[in-house]
Amino acid sequence: MEKINAAYIKTIYQKDDYIVAVYKSENVGKNITVTGYNLPEIRNLSINFEGDYVKNKYGTSFNATSFEIEKPLNLKGFSTYMSSLKCGIGDKISEKIFKKYGKEVWNVLDNEPERLLEIKGVTQNKLDKILIKLKNTKVIREIMAVFNGFINLSLKKAEKIASEFGPNASIILKNNPYELIKVKGIGFSTIDQIGKTLHADLANPLRIKGATFCILAMVEAKGSVCIPKPILIRELMNLLNKDLKSNVVDELKINDVLYDMVQNNDIAFEHIDENKILVYDINSYYAECSIAMHIRKIKNGNHEMLETSNVLKYLNEYSSLNNFQLADCQRNAVIKSLLSPMVIITGGPGVGKTTIEKAILYVFERVAKNRNVLLLAPTGRAARRMSEQTGYSAQTIHSALGYSCDDDGEEFMQTSNLEADLIIIDEVSMMDQFIAAKLLKAIPSTCRVIFVGDPDQLPSVSAGNVLRDMIDSERIDVAKLDVVFRQSEESVIVKNSQKINSGDTHLVYSKKFIHCYRDNNEEIFEKASNFYVNCVKAYGIDNVVLLTPWRNKGTLCVNEFNKHLHERLNSKKSDELTVNINNVEFRIGDKVMQTKNTDSAKNGDTGYIIDICLGNDENGEFTTLVKIEFNGDGNIIDYTKDDMNNIVHAYASTIHKSQGSEYKIVILIMALEQRFSLRRNLLYTGVTRATDIVALCGQKSAVDYAISNKQPDKRVTYLKQRLKKALYKTKTAKEETTYEQFGF
Repeated sequence: MEKINAAYIKTIYQKDDYIVAVYKSENVGKNITVTGYNLPEIRNLSINFEGDYVKNKYGTSFNATSFEIEKPLNLKGFSTYMSSLKCGIGDKISEKIFKKYGKEVWNVLDNEPERLLEIKGVTQNKLDKILIKLKNTKVIREIMAVFNGFINLSLKKAEKIASEFGPNASIILKNNPYELIKVKGIGFSTIDQIGKTLHADLANPLRIKGATFCILAMVEAKGSVCIPKPILIRELMNLLNKDLKSNVVDELKINDVLYDMVQNNDIAFEHIDENKILVYDINSYYAECSIAMHIRKIKNGNHEMLETSNVLKYLNEYSSLNNFQLADCQRNAVIKSLLSPMVIITGGPGVGKTTIEKAILYVFERVAKNRNVLLLAPTGRAARRMSEQTGYSAQTIHSALGYSCDDDGEEFMQTSNLEADLIIIDEVSMMDQFIAAKLLKAIPSTCRVIFVGDPDQLPSVSAGNVLRDMIDSERIDVAKLDVVFRQSEESVIVKNSQKINSGDTHLVYSKKFIHCYRDNNEEIFEKASNFYVNCVKAYGIDNVVLLTPWRNKGTLCVNEFNKHLHERLNSKKSDELTVNINNVEFRIGDKVMQTKNTDSAKNGDTGYIIDICLGNDENGEFTTLVKIEFNGDGNIIDYTKDDMNNIVHAYASTIHKSQGSEYKIVILIMALEQRFSLRRNLLYTGVTRATDIVALCGQKSAVDYAISNKQPDKRVTYLKQRLKKALYKTKTAKEETTYEQFGF
């Protein structure tokens, strides 16, 4: 291991967290290429690197395994260092601090930080930020040192670890590296490598416990909320004994650890019968239990009785005013929704779910005067569509519950009290078990609840199958709409969606339902791209979407289409200010999407970059700002480079991301290279996003394969059975208190 001291000059290559940069080395006496993860790209600061010289395509370079920024002893360096902390201290205040304390400034910061309050412009809030940043910097350095030689830990992950475990993070991880399972993005094999080095006992209970959390996390990532105990044990033995000559970890040892984890409230067992046990992560368990308990609370609540005669009177009035007659199933759906405490309205495209919602709202306003109505949807796009179609204000479930985000993007709930007498929740198929649990807990027992959704669409991205389980439980009233509206009877999109849903591969093609079948991926890519560009020119970019199953796999993924369409529709202009994030260039006019919930924008929101300029961020620091207007409603948000990590181009999107949205034209990619993802509900969801035109681009055999593959995502849940029991069993006060402890 060698050491060098150097100052940053320029970056010559970057991919994700990996950086290749040129530094001026003081002890070597020349410029040197340094490679590594999250190298500091800050001028005017001296950096101490540890690593080794290696030969690669950059010639002889220095591969840095760790680094530490020296505390500068001059004004310029001090100002730069404080700016790098992003704690709200700009050049002017830095200058005041340095002039007052000089080279003793670091002694002041380390030992007498309260003296900074003597400086005009340094508030208690800014001082707290400085101290937190300085403390985190120290903790992050210690964390990086723990991992040195094991993994190339990114700065972002180190910051997440510091946030998760606090100032004693390095000590905690040395004692039990398997705690890292709590941090997303670090796999078990990596953690196990560290664990095996620090703890020689391969049958260590901490190792078994860490592996258990890992498998349960993978279970949830695939949509399930639990796993049968025999399968869990089998997976644990495979994982823990991998590459070993013998089974060091046997079933007996695993069982001992699992029962200890149950006693410690880390996991939960659901005993189905003597021979069958389901194993849950404790949070998943209480979320599922909570859903059943709160559905029971609402169904058995003290609801205002509405006169049937009045409901019928105003329902007839609604039909008369709109000059059409509701079908029997539609009338029954309205009546059932207003006379029952909880109803699920289901149906495919063209059956008039929106008409039913409008009818319910019309009647309820007249039979239950001065009552609060709340319209909710899982995503911003779905909420806006709900508002446009009903004429009533709608919001996301997250917004209604008061969800916010901290600096790391982690969500938390500010309030859970909803004041409403009637709540209609649209696109319920997208609702996972955790948000369902939080929502149902927030609904008063006196409130009527109407769930609206299509169970044949894709289930939620996150764990659970809430809509399907609620329907299959047969404990909640279901109003199924199975009559297509007159204006939709001739819609080839509706006809083909019904064919897809029934497993019929003989689709009807027309000018409104086009097939662009090609044999190879290159031809598919070219045809789909050309069709997209032509449609955008004819109908406008907001009315057209290109959908494909995969985001970053293969030649026909979202990322590849976005890269290509970006250049064709918004090519770079000379002398144009742009921003490069992870080798993706963003320009003024780009169509973009938010990929993570923040206080300003929600996951899935789309908008346009309206300006890229130099300005001051929220801390007063001079930086490049990207201005994005979302949803065309004048909501303009300033993004720094760091914020842009949550932004992607949105010319193309995944089918999953399109749920809750509608477009005039949908170009749908169906290719055999994606066969592992091709299912009937995936194709059905993609097709039903279109109102006017669908273009299937791909291979005919891939479309047929998807239609024939009825097998849904295998999701293991127990909610259906739990709902069956919940409505016949009174929960004890002890049980309800337990649920409250876990936020459900």
